[in-house]
Amino acid sequence: MNRITIIPLLVAFLVISCSKDSNENYSDSTLKIQPDFTQKIYYKNNTYEIGFKENGEGEYHPITKIPMELQNLEEKPNLATVIDGDDIYLFDDEKSKFAFYNMDYSAIITSRKNNLTSKTNKNEASALAAGPSISFTVSNFNANVLCFEDIHYKKEKLIISNFSQLRDLHPLKFGNKISSLRINTAFVYSYPNHSERRKIIFYQHPEFDGRSIEFYTNYRLPAPYTNYFGHRDLTKLKHGFLNLSNWNDKISSIDVIQGNTSLIN
Repeated sequence: MNRITIIPLLVAFLVISCSKDSNENYSDSTLKIQPDFTQKIYYKNNTYEIGFKENGEGEYHPITKIPMELQNLEEKPNLATVIDGDDIYLFDDEKSKFAFYNMDYSAIITSRKNNLTSKTNKNEASALAAGPSISFTVSNFNANVLCFEDIHYKKEKLIISNFSQLRDLHPLKFGNKISSLRINTAFVYSYPNHSERRKIIFYQHPEFDGRSIEFYTNYRLPAPYTNYFGHRDLTKLKHGFLNLSNWNDKISSIDVIQGNTSLIN
């Protein structure tokens, strides 16, 4: 083979090699992308870890392949969501949620029905003896469970005069109006175990029906609200693939459960 033939072959080899090295470097750099945070998601006795990166607009998008089991969950009509610290717990319905936390679902449903027909005034009644340090009264609820009509805790705030009003927020002109909320942690629990907490549960429909969500994290709550659970902007309540933004203007009732008992009359 003469020199004239070798030179073009050598040039071609170098071009291919450089291109290959470039592609390999690009692939390596792509594989080494580190997530800004990793979300643990619990669903049907399985744990999934999803890595997320933040874009320039402050939104997070998954860089981990989403398992089929976690796709389209927001379409489930009775999906129960618990946001607990950095973890998300998802259940097909409330019955499976309470079973997971070793709670008596039948007792909770019975207490709701009994409260509906009972004439006992619970407006100034204390909660269970071994409960949180702040007693369960209407005034304490209004002071520690703060629900606002607009994002960032602005505009009108939900105020109740008796607990039965929490069964349906529409007569208060607050049904499907809540866009931000915060809950004083001292009002929720004095123990870390979920079953011992005073649970503030938000529902999609009146009478504690439809989808539900609980907050046990100060996600998106800046100082000075670090001692509060909740979210300052329910229009952005999403975790990448799991779109929870339908909670903006979607809350129609609120239940408060302690032990296996609903405290709402």
